[in-house]
Amino acid sequence: MEQISYYHVTAKAKDKKWFGITMEEVWKTCADSLKQAHNVRAIPIISFVLMNNHYHLLVKTNPSKLKAFLEHFHKLLTPSIQLTTYHMVPIASYRYFLNCYRYIYQNPQRAGITHTCEHYPYSTLFYLSKGESFITPLHDKTGHCDEFKRRWINSKLSQQECENISKVLSGNCR
Repeated sequence: MEQISYYHVTAKAKDKKWFGITMEEVWKTCADSLKQAHNVRAIPIISFVLMNNHYHLLVKTNPSKLKAFLEHFHKLLTPSIQLTTYHMVPIASYRYFLNCYRYIYQNPQRAGITHTCEHYPYSTLFYLSKGESFITPLHDKTGHCDEFKRRWINSKLSQQECENISKVLSGNCR
């Protein structure tokens, strides 16, 4: 029997170029595709952040369910968005999970798009901070987005923590 674990998933646009359609269109496509994939292959989604040429997804499941979910999710996305192969990185410790959680939500902040993570509209944190439901159920066990959580999420990861996650993802701190 496969072990259930947390996974950090990311996929980038081909050649790391912008998606080619507006972020609003990409967000709607991703949200609709997440909902449809979740209806067919339900897995616990913790967080999702969409950037202009990639996404980050944090989930808790086993590898075969995650692969089936991602294959379905990407099949739905492909007509509108061309993505490279996704990367599934298992999260081995609670400390790494917390750093990864913040890393994902801080992506728009590190890119200089927003000053605070919860104000980025293409993120599940945007919905949590407003107390609104996302298109799929979220399994965010860190609690609702109160002032303490907002400060914690927005407190910058150290360069070393960011580099450790980037090395695992085989990319830059973005």
